[in-house]
Amino acid sequence: MIKFLRNIFLLLFISCSAFSQEMSDKLQSIRLDAEYYFFNGNYERALLLFKDILKEDPDNCNVNYKVGICLQNMQLEAGRSIKYLEKAVKEVTTDYIESSASERKAPIIAWYALARAYHTNKFYEEGVVAYQQYIDRLSPNDLQARKRAMREMISCRT
Repeated sequence: MIKFLRNIFLLLFISCSAFSQEMSDKLQSIRLDAEYYFFNGNYERALLLFKDILKEDPDNCNVNYKVGICLQNMQLEAGRSIKYLEKAVKEVTTDYIESSASERKAPIIAWYALARAYHTNKFYEEGVVAYQQYIDRLSPNDLQARKRAMREMISCRT
């Protein structure tokens, strides 16, 4: 009886592992397609695929960032980007690897994208805070990005 139960448990474990690998392979394939569309500016197609990934992995900051960017680049959809960009900035990194399928964190520029989303949707106070978060995370040597963000932040205040 113990041997029978052990074999059943082993069979279930192997089945679950195979299903998990199959799902992982499917998500990997979807992600590659989404990245292709994203980098070629086909934001509508990329958005659909990135949203499929988020159904399985809703806390992936990098995918939330890319959904937010897709929405910002689609006419009449920019306001919907805020909720995705807010999730994205929960984990940002200076060591962002753009083309890595295993990258789960968002780039620092996600803060800038969120600030712009707030700004263009007239959430000025939130925009100022997000611009400051972006500036605080920039390299001291990145003067051009710092100047641009400061200009935008001043514009948000007036």
